[in-house]
Formats: sequence, structure tokens, C-alpha cells
Amino acid sequence: VRKILDEFHCEEQSCGYSILLNQGHLSAVHALELACHDVETPLQRMEHSLHPWIAFVLLPVFAFANAGLSLKGINVASVLAQPLTIGIALGLLVGKPLGVTLFSFLAVKTNIAVLPAGVRWSHIIGAGMLGGIGFTMSLFVSNLSFVSPDLLNYSKLGILLGSILSAAAGLLFLTCECSLQSRREAASSA
Repeated sequence: VRKILDEFHCEEQSCGYSILLNQGHLSAVHALELACHDVETPLQRMEHSLHPWIAFVLLPVFAFANAGLSLKGINVASVLAQPLTIGIALGLLVGKPLGVTLFSFLAVKTNIAVLPAGVRWSHIIGAGMLGGIGFTMSLFVSNLSFVSPDLLNYSKLGILLGSILSAAAGLLFLTCECSLQSRREAASSA
């Protein structure tokens, strides 16, 4: 392992900005991964293999099941036409990205913060879109805000709709931005 780590020694930043740009570093990372796998206990390997299933299947199902959203006897089309449902969904879909981007912009322009190296404003916009996935806290605030079961269901459906649309929009936006950035880098290096 020590020999593998020695491959990461760089003089005067001759390695570039990222290990992804250096083939020697990529192969060293792969060798480290294999070496770490050899010393893992079976329980650690099992935990590592179950992590995606738990994080991306079980936890979302658990969160949805505990949201308390009952669709029994509800005309979904009429609920989706409610101003409360639309307002909450738009707040998550439009308001969150706008707020994250605007306040990040103000923080950078007033020298309170700086954009990290390699981060572009399009990344901040995409992160803001993903910030619209506001399931847990939004449900908590809705439970405090509305006493009427109808209004509570409208708000929960708006939260669910806004979170799903925000996740899809953020994923689509960042995927397109990533492919555009790859094309720009390929064109500039050619």
C-alpha cells in the first residue's frame, strides 16, 4: 500500500487538477481499492454491497410510507388543481433553485465566499434544483401549518410532486451540463 501511495507524490503540481486527468493516479486508486477489499471483513463487504439498496430503495420507501399521505378516496386530478398544491410544488421547483443561486451569487459578489475551483454557476443552479427535494422538513412544516386534513393532504401531494419534479429537473440539468462540459473540454483540447 505504501508503494501505491508513493505514486501520488507530485512535484510543483505537475499532476494536474484532478486524479481523473492522470492515468497513473487512476491505476493507483484502482490498486488501492483492490488492496482495501482484501482486508475488509465479510460484514464490511456485505454492508458495502447493501448500501445502494438501502440508500436508494428502502429509505425512500420508508420516507414515503411514513409521510402519512393517504390517496384513498382522493381525486388526484382535483387535488393537483388546488392552488396550495401548485404553490408548494412551484416553491420547491422554482423557489429553491432561485434562492440557492441568488444567495450564492450575492455571497460570491460580496466576497463572503468564493466558488471552489472547477465549480461553475451552472453547477450551483443544478445543486439548487436538487435542493428542491425537500421531503422531510417540508412535511414537518406542513404538519405544523395545517390543521385541516384536506389542506394537509394538498400540501403533502404538493411536496411529493415538487420533490419528484425537482429531482428529475436537477438530474436532467446536471447530466446535460456534464455532457456539454465534456464536449467543451474535448473541443478545447483538440
